[in-house]
Amino acid sequence: MNDFTGKILEVDLTDKKIKEKNLDKELYKDFLGGLGLGARYVYNNQVENVDPLDPRNTLGFVPGLLNGINLPLSGRLSVVGKSPLTGTFGDANVGGFFGSELKKAGFDGVFIRGKAEEPVYLNIRENESEIHEADELWRGSTKETIETIRKERGKNTRVASIGPSGEQESLISSIIFDGYRAAARSGLGAVMGSKNLKAISVKGNKEVNIANENKLKEIREEMVDGLSKKPSRVTGIIRKLIQPILPWLLRRGVTGYFDEGTLLDMFKEYGTSMTTSISTEMGDAPCKNWKGVGSRDFPYKEASKISDENVTKYQDRDYACATCVVGCGGIVSVGEPPFEVEEVKKPEYETLAAFGSMTLNNDVESIIKCNEICDLYGLDTISTGSVVAFAIECFEKGILSKEDAGGIELNWGNKEAIVELTKMIAKRKGLGDLLADGVKEATKEIDDGANECAMHIRGQEIPMHDPRLNPSFGNAYVTDPTPARHTKGGAGFNEMGATPNPFKEIELLEINRNEYEGKGNAHAISVKIQLLLDSLGICLFLGYFGKFPLLEAINAVTGWKRSKESLLETGERIQAIRQSFNIREGIHSYDFSLPKRVKGNPPLDAGLTEGITIDLDTMRKDFYQSMSWKEDGTPSEDKLIELGLRDVAEEL
Repeated sequence: MNDFTGKILEVDLTDKKIKEKNLDKELYKDFLGGLGLGARYVYNNQVENVDPLDPRNTLGFVPGLLNGINLPLSGRLSVVGKSPLTGTFGDANVGGFFGSELKKAGFDGVFIRGKAEEPVYLNIRENESEIHEADELWRGSTKETIETIRKERGKNTRVASIGPSGEQESLISSIIFDGYRAAARSGLGAVMGSKNLKAISVKGNKEVNIANENKLKEIREEMVDGLSKKPSRVTGIIRKLIQPILPWLLRRGVTGYFDEGTLLDMFKEYGTSMTTSISTEMGDAPCKNWKGVGSRDFPYKEASKISDENVTKYQDRDYACATCVVGCGGIVSVGEPPFEVEEVKKPEYETLAAFGSMTLNNDVESIIKCNEICDLYGLDTISTGSVVAFAIECFEKGILSKEDAGGIELNWGNKEAIVELTKMIAKRKGLGDLLADGVKEATKEIDDGANECAMHIRGQEIPMHDPRLNPSFGNAYVTDPTPARHTKGGAGFNEMGATPNPFKEIELLEINRNEYEGKGNAHAISVKIQLLLDSLGICLFLGYFGKFPLLEAINAVTGWKRSKESLLETGERIQAIRQSFNIREGIHSYDFSLPKRVKGNPPLDAGLTEGITIDLDTMRKDFYQSMSWKEDGTPSEDKLIELGLRDVAEEL
């Protein structure tokens, strides 16, 4: 087979059995790899209505279809399973090198069920995979785990590990890959911990087969050339000229135009940290637990302290994922107390906003420290920062006392308190134990007034993109089967003006940010593209840098003759199988709702989003009609059959 081995690993930890399984090649045509292949496998093999922390829950690690072939920005992997945080289909997408290495070991995925009697780790090799004892690794940080396994297995071994938070089944726990990348959303680290599975290591040397190597070489060269654009001198001059009045422009919704060369240069220099001050001033980054106005409560002067060069000045070296020629990541250190760290991952925009604008914290060193804690213990930084902001608001309102907080003054912007509470959450100590399962679970143990402070959708804390500015993000947060997911933001990216569509062959529909009707088709197309990227293993950011012949690349690699229409249909099929998982679990559209505050009820009284209350019902209805789904979110029988999912139609 070409670019897919046609083989997966099935691991039963209860029975201590590992089995290789061959897959029908038609399955790849229908679902590609990554998220699509993972979703289909979980739907077919998952026990219905099982508790996500039950041994019968399936946890999958699935590389994208294009992993392992040295195509630029094609190194991403999806982790799939039922989410213990939301009870829905769960997935988390991650970069790094693990997915490509799994392909080189000869596998298109590994799916794990059961529970080991004692802590174990799974070692995957080309010819033999084994389950090993992990008693000495248990209770260790992700960094310690990776270092220990590499001493045993070789320094180039790739490792996915949970930390103590996952071991203790924190519902906001993540899985850390090679120390610098996280599969953080959906709480799947808790699923790994519930199985007593500390880590997975993988090493492979196989070459991935290519149907048309010459054609793929041409495409590689075209992509590398496109990713070598230089910044426009004119854009550079304009950026310098407008810098003194930039906050004034941002408060009026003017971001200006960045050519692809300039965007490339900015991503290489700053990564996503370049957007923190801009997003805060405009109202894209939520402020003060979603009740504040960035331009007033955390203005540009403060937000810039946790943005772009004020982050990268701590950077020791660059970091790039497999096959990436951009390298938006970085390794940072802080040498002075009280927040010393040595060689940790540079915080991304989402982390900077979660621990920054959400808590009114302008101290970047404290945010780097919180980021380190989350990576060492294995926690989702979006959820953890949101939980901290929730606790601060509860403290402000007298719902939580200083005694409840273990003597900490949980005030807005108190950097020492923010770091200390993050440590408590990571260790499940004191108030941190209550908060370690997210804001929804925390409200069950706190005074009723805490519900008004808990910003989540069915348990999942909301990402750092405010739908009051770009309403289609709100639509994405409540219509995607994994709720509150900005990377499935659909037309929200269109409204933002930075749509990540790298397909030369696919055009997007234009929409008006401030109109709610008629967005369904545009949202559907954008969602399908984002699902395709997750299934191919392509980085979302590729679309910011230009349009590339990805359809040609798929055909060159696999030998298929796919069309644009069939590819979009594949994206639709992947969304249908994910949605059908939820419907089978008894979860429908009315189970997903935006908090009133996030919807703009009551509306903010200042900033670009002043007076805005978004019409979510109209957008959701329009999207469902475009997908041929019923009002409760159930894909219609005719649509499922049209997509080749007759078995699903009959079951539902």
